[in-house]
Amino acid sequence: MKRATPRFLLAIAVLASSGALAGGAGSNWSVNQVLDPAAVLLATIPSRIGRENIEIQAGCSAGVFVVLDGSTGEVGGTIYRVDGTQAVNMAGGEYETPHHTGRVRVYSTDAVCPVAIREWP
Repeated sequence: MKRATPRFLLAIAVLASSGALAGGAGSNWSVNQVLDPAAVLLATIPSRIGRENIEIQAGCSAGVFVVLDGSTGEVGGTIYRVDGTQAVNMAGGEYETPHHTGRVRVYSTDAVCPVAIREWP
C-alpha cells in the first residue's frame, strides 16, 4: 500500500526545561499521562476534517508527550508519552493514529529535542 505524501514535516523542534517523567512498575503509563509541569509546547497541529493519519517521532532521550484534543475543541482529551531514543542520531519512539481530526499538541522536557511530525493526506 502506497503512503500519501505528508502535508508537512517538522524536522527539528526546540523545547526548554528539564524534569523527571511520570512512570511506574505495573502501571500503564502510555495513555492519560500527567503532563510534566516542566514540559514546554513544541508544536500545535490544528484540527482538520479529513485528516487520514498523523505520525510523531521523538528524536531525543527525554521523549515527548502527545496531547490529543477533541475534534469539537475540548482541551486535553488524551495524553500519550512517546519514549525517546537511546543513542545520539537514532530514531526514538513513534506515535501514529488514524482519523484523529482534533488538534494535536507536542511537548517535551528536553531543551533541544528533535521531533519529526507528519500528517496525510
